[in-house]
Amino acid sequence: MDRLDWVRILPPWLFPLAATAVGLILGSFANVCIHRLPRGLSVVWARSECPRCGARVRAWDNLPLLSWLILAGRCRDCRAPISWRYPLVEGMAGLLSLALAWRFGPHTGVLVMGLFALALLILFFTDLETMLLPDWITLGGVAVGLGLAPWNPLLPEQVGALPAMGLALAGAAGGAGLILAVMVAWRVWSRWRFPQDISEELRTGMGQGDLKMLAFIGAFVGLRQVFFVTFAAALMGSLFGLAMMMRRRAHRHTLLPFGTFLALAGIGSIFYGRQIVDLYLSLLAWP
Repeated sequence: MDRLDWVRILPPWLFPLAATAVGLILGSFANVCIHRLPRGLSVVWARSECPRCGARVRAWDNLPLLSWLILAGRCRDCRAPISWRYPLVEGMAGLLSLALAWRFGPHTGVLVMGLFALALLILFFTDLETMLLPDWITLGGVAVGLGLAPWNPLLPEQVGALPAMGLALAGAAGGAGLILAVMVAWRVWSRWRFPQDISEELRTGMGQGDLKMLAFIGAFVGLRQVFFVTFAAALMGSLFGLAMMMRRRAHRHTLLPFGTFLALAGIGSIFYGRQIVDLYLSLLAWP
């Protein structure tokens, strides 16, 4: 992995601080993606505006975290409430960038992980709010994951004759294949157990967006960790669904945003996935 040699001349505290600042800015961009991508809007050309009164957001009202606090969470023009999601996403992006800076240090790998974490953050909220996982992120993420595989700190440089890009491809194929197998098995099992008018997502257990998203995650974490991500997401989703049913806010036919749990598990895999997989494999080998 290449080291960013120019960072050596800087004070040691400056790199995490700069990473946090960049993360806050990227969090502001993530909010744009979360709002616009599910609606088919451009994330580049259109200027930000209030969804209620249509007034354009001024540049000084776009400062991450600060602007929301200064405006007391309301539009400057019509005083309509600004969703808590905006400062939350910006704060989460800043904290993620800080954690990645501490975890990987001044290496090119931190840039790869930063892109991965930012995409997962966007998918977390788009699925939570709209039950949609935009192809621009999932399918585009597969391509980016394959292209950046040689600089990915989660992937070995080579395993046998298979280079890092081959490991990323195996992870993407394994993730997509795993979800596809679950969808086919669930469809066969539920064929005579659900009424004919239920949605395709209930009939297959999940949507095609989940398949694309797990392929994207697999391209970044590799084949071994993609199984950990799937298991962790399924466990979190099951516990959440059970809690909702106990509170009578859901039933067994309620659709859950599985991509949200995949995103959480994917972020966890950045920091602890390899250690958990190694621990699990060591337990299997225990006499």
